[in-house]
Amino acid sequence: MKGKGHRRLSRLVKQNRRQTVAQLTAQYNAGPSASVWEHTVQRTVLDMGLCSRRPTRVPLLTKSHRQLRLQWARKHRDWTMDEWKRVAWSDESRFLIHHVDGRVKVRRLPGEQLLPSCTEGHTQAGGGCIMLWGTFSWAVL
Repeated sequence: MKGKGHRRLSRLVKQNRRQTVAQLTAQYNAGPSASVWEHTVQRTVLDMGLCSRRPTRVPLLTKSHRQLRLQWARKHRDWTMDEWKRVAWSDESRFLIHHVDGRVKVRRLPGEQLLPSCTEGHTQAGGGCIMLWGTFSWAVL
């Protein structure tokens, strides 16, 4: 795949980044270009540097949240160092004791599902967590 086909595939990927290679291939083949195989699409997408990864987790912000954050930043952009010294920053985080990394895959033969290397332990109700809270400021609290 070269030139126009390469650019077209790049546009298709960027229109919906959650599509599978099969979906991309079907969408590409529905267009005016010559038909291509899934393997060709997969190889081309990888060559473009568009690897398949889990999406990055970010805070779920609405349009209103973004506007409020921008207003706050604009209101405080001209603060002096002395004004910032009076601010205390705080945050809290939850840490899982038994962290789950999402889907884990194992390659096994029929009948091997109970081999220790083919199993994964789990806990009921998530296994618990620890909440931590912290704060910092210019001055000693």
